Formats: sequence, structure tokens, C-alpha cells
Amino acid sequence: MAEGSITVGEQVNLLAGVLPDSVNETCTAGAGTLLLEFGLLSRLLGDPVYEGFARRAVNQLWSLRSNVTGLFGR
Repeated sequence: MAEGSITVGEQVNLLAGVLPDSVNETCTAGAGTLLLEFGLLSRLLGDPVYEGFARRAVNQLWSLRSNVTGLFGR
């Protein structure tokens, strides 16, 4: 680990981001959780920016569904 860096679950370096040799996959449920948590944060703080970014992530994920099955993944 680089000096001064912070990691979460040894997958994402909060200083440098996702490392090039890392697996770039995640669980789709994470986007829903993100929306719930950041939506609540926005409402508690009275600042819609957090919920807005979470909604963008969910909308992007939704746009990546399969045209054939309507499901996520390959």
C-alpha cells in the first residue's frame, strides 16, 4: 500500500482510485444501497447533490441492461 493511501476492503484505493490490475466488477445491489444511503444523507443535510450523484449511478447501471433479457450482466 502506498504511503498516505487509504483502502476499503483492499479493492479501492481512495487516493489513487481503482488500480489498473484490479478486477473492475461489482455487485449491482451496491447501486441501490448507494441510492438509499446517499438519498438519506441528502435529505438529512438538505443538500440534493449526494442523491443526484447516486441517481446518476443507478441510471447509468440501468442503461447497461441486456436488450434481450432486460437483466444485468452477460
